[in-house]
Amino acid sequence: MLKPTAEGYLIGGLSALALAEYFAAPLYVYDVGKMESQYKHLKGAFKEVKLKINHAYKALNNSNVLRFLYGLGAGLDTVSIRGLESGGFLVSESDTFIGKVNALKQTTVEVFAQVDSGMNHFICPMFDDSYQDIENISKPQSRLRVYSTVGYICETDTFALDR
Repeated sequence: MLKPTAEGYLIGGLSALALAEYFAAPLYVYDVGKMESQYKHLKGAFKEVKLKINHAYKALNNSNVLRFLYGLGAGLDTVSIRGLESGGFLVSESDTFIGKVNALKQTTVEVFAQVDSGMNHFICPMFDDSYQDIENISKPQSRLRVYSTVGYICETDTFALDR
């Protein structure tokens, strides 16, 4: 979804930096093309049977995304008011999170990049131990460095170690 070019990083043909400046970071950008291809892939895998695909509400409850998936023919699956645990195949790999680095902190062992977000955005990746690519969209040609990316409270919301 995030594509490096000579002009900088693009999302859907738009400058990632311009999106962050216009809408303000932190910002989630969703790729409905990827969601649609995931839906069609799943639907195609079961074309021999009558199938109703339901999206897990707790996997992503953005109202615009829910409307889009409904338009494809997907239903909604939830077991309680709060939704249900993971089940986000339709929306996996379809988003880009844009945040800003507020501060860098050098210790004797590592360098921390503190970003303008926290547990509210990092909770699932932290618990799932999933890998998240991190790119410097403001200076794409800069020298690569290894950082541990943390949110508001570095003791509790480490988003990425040694990236």
